[in-house]
Amino acid sequence: MLMGKTDLSNSLIIVAATTPTDEASRERMLFGFLGAQGDGLEEGLLTTPTTRKDGVIALSDIAPNIGSFLRLDHDSRYIGRTWHVEAADNNMTMMEEIEKRTVFASILRPAFVKGYVVLHLIILAFIIFFLFFDPKKVNYFTPLLLGLIAVPAALLLVCLTNITSLWLYILLCSLIVVALVSVSIRL
Repeated sequence: MLMGKTDLSNSLIIVAATTPTDEASRERMLFGFLGAQGDGLEEGLLTTPTTRKDGVIALSDIAPNIGSFLRLDHDSRYIGRTWHVEAADNNMTMMEEIEKRTVFASILRPAFVKGYVVLHLIILAFIIFFLFFDPKKVNYFTPLLLGLIAVPAALLLVCLTNITSLWLYILLCSLIVVALVSVSIRL
């Protein structure tokens, strides 16, 4: 009803639900909704240099866009950037997929980082122990050290996929680590 009475040639309508529902919060689905319609906005996904992801903008990006629409001088206190629209088909499907991958990564990341740090400490403790008590066995830890170095590269490579299955994610990371270690040992 409001949209029918609004002249969009000189208006900017922003509808924002910036906090998720209690149910969504429990499921760690923390994306809010922001829709904008008005002069110069086509159908598609909002994107901004702040996030560099189609469909994902930061709350700090709202104020610069209102200022830009009102043709105000850029305020240096704005930390956000103005958005633009990327044309896309199936906007809601794309946003559901982006949210699903983001939730998967945010749940997985703390456990992986903690495990990686603990594994680092354990391997370094073993190396130090063997350096003092049996230096000949230190060479056996070379593949483990190479594996530790390869883990960040593997995680970055797996992020290029759309995998949201934990076991498939772990399997692919492991295979990449083994491949990188094998290649580096042969060199």
